[in-house]
This record gives sequence, C-alpha cells and structure tokens, in this order.
Amino acid sequence: MNHHTTKSRIQENPYFFYAYILISSVLLITLLFIDKGEGVIFFNDLRGSIFDDIFKFLSSLGEGLYFLLFLLIAAVYRFKYLILGISVYLGSGLVTQILKNIFREPRPSVFFQGSDLVTYVEDFQLHSYNSFPSGHTTGGFAIFLFLAIITKNKPVGLFYLICAWLVGISRVFLVQHFLIDVLFGSLIGIFFTIYIINGFENSDKIKKSGWYNYSLVEKIRKNK
Repeated sequence: MNHHTTKSRIQENPYFFYAYILISSVLLITLLFIDKGEGVIFFNDLRGSIFDDIFKFLSSLGEGLYFLLFLLIAAVYRFKYLILGISVYLGSGLVTQILKNIFREPRPSVFFQGSDLVTYVEDFQLHSYNSFPSGHTTGGFAIFLFLAIITKNKPVGLFYLICAWLVGISRVFLVQHFLIDVLFGSLIGIFFTIYIINGFENSDKIKKSGWYNYSLVEKIRKNK
C-alpha cells in the first residue's frame, strides 16, 4: 500500500499547492509592508449590495453546512468520504478554536471602533474578539483541499483553491478578520487536512475495515 506524506500530497495536487504557495507568499510579503487595518479597508471599499450578498454566501461556505450535505451524498458512493470529511473539518476547527481562545485578539470592529474608515453589512452579526486565526478560513481550506485531494481531475484543484481564498477574503470584506488571520487560518486548514487524511489512509487496519470502504452503490449493484 502507498504511504502518503505531506510531500506526496503536494506532488499529487500541484495545481492547488503550488498556486497556494505563490499566493500566500505574496500575501505574507504584502503584510510586512502594510498596516494591520489596510487590508480590511481595501476589501471593504468594494461594499455594495451585490458584493454584500456574494461575500455573505462565500463566508457561509466556511461554516460546513453545504460541505456536510455534499459528504452525505458522497457517503452513498464511499462511506470513507463522510468519515474523512467530518474529521478534517472538526479537527482543524478544534485547533483554530483553541488558538482563538489563547490569543483573544480583538476583531476589526474593535480596531476600527469610532472610525468611519469602514462600513458594515446590515443584519450581519459582528464579533469583538477571538480574531486570530480565522475559523471560517480554516474551514474553507479544509473543505476545498479535501475536495482537491479526492478529485481525480487535478487541474480542478486550482478552482478549489480560489474558492478557499474567497472564503477568507469574505471574512475581511465583512470586517470580521484581518488578512493575517486569514493567512494563518489557511495554513491550519491545510496542515491538519493533510495530517488527518494521511493518518486514516496510512493505517492498514482502517483501510482494510469493511465500514471504511462500505459503498451503498456497490452493494446495490451486486444485489441486482
């Protein structure tokens, strides 16, 4: 059986990872030269009714509901997708929540309090603390990297990466996070998705188990 490593995952999904390395490197360099709030102001300047609705939807992609619906459908074809998907989402999310409560960083709403440099989307709940790192971004990258890994058409990984970044950008646009929160959220999502999937896939005991490889579709086909 193939033993998966972080390196092998990157090599198997070059469109996702190489583009991620490029984009995150540019973002990191940019963060070294701009003020913490400038990224929020830049994206917040796009405010408008159409963008408000688009970014609210993109933000919701990081919450996992749509992902769960996908996993329930995918589980009909292979039960392991449900197990892996839930594990990477909850595992990476747990790490993010622990870090949030350790750092207790103020959110942009506190940073810009009393300022007219940013505007807020109506009927969208703002939080005050636990800004670092971004949980929605962690969830977004965990979800879309998972999809990139299980998708055989690897060039589609570039599309998944764009979706993951848009989840992160939506959090900045909605004045919920800073760019640094998004960058570290993406790293957590990627690292723990690889770690958890490799943990399952490198275990001979799990891979040989009937429940892990159960397929309702295959069972129906055999019974015909």
